[in-house]
Amino acid sequence: MNYLRIFVLVLLSSCVNHQQKEEEKTVIDKGVTEPIVQIKQTRDIPITEHFGYPLGYPDFEGYHDAKPFGEPHLGADFNDIEGCDSDWGDTIRSIGNGVVTYSSGALLNIMHRTTDKKAPIITAIYYHCDTLFVQENEIIKAGQVIALVGKKDTDVAHLHFEIATETTQVGGFYGNDTTGFMNPVTFIDEHR
Repeated sequence: MNYLRIFVLVLLSSCVNHQQKEEEKTVIDKGVTEPIVQIKQTRDIPITEHFGYPLGYPDFEGYHDAKPFGEPHLGADFNDIEGCDSDWGDTIRSIGNGVVTYSSGALLNIMHRTTDKKAPIITAIYYHCDTLFVQENEIIKAGQVIALVGKKDTDVAHLHFEIATETTQVGGFYGNDTTGFMNPVTFIDEHR
């Protein structure tokens, strides 16, 4: 992660108040430990019955899971089947209806309400984004373009994608404890 670049951007932003700066510092230093936007009621989150893939929406056509979920990788790295930077600038779509809970830099989190009693609320984490098109508190529709694939904080353009439960750390990226994180490929395949 290019901490210096992020730190300089945060310092130069004169329109960000002190509280927002502290939240960004927390994100940079520790990973996002909870959604920055607090949803007052889960009923405010639109329900999604069927989810699609964020790349090649809805069927993942033309993409593959270049680095699957599993310890210590808390998500999956989705890449164009041609590999390398071939997907740089491709559109990323929301996997379902939801509410944006975090949108800054290369990281985007969207909270979704499902019909699954085992995972009624999930957070989808999209990382290494080049451009973000949505803002915090924005209500998102399934398949809506939300960002572009980038290579911020990584060598090769790809989408690092995680699915976590509502109460877990979001934006974990790597860790030995996968508690609260779900295999995103399995989740989407089971909820199509």
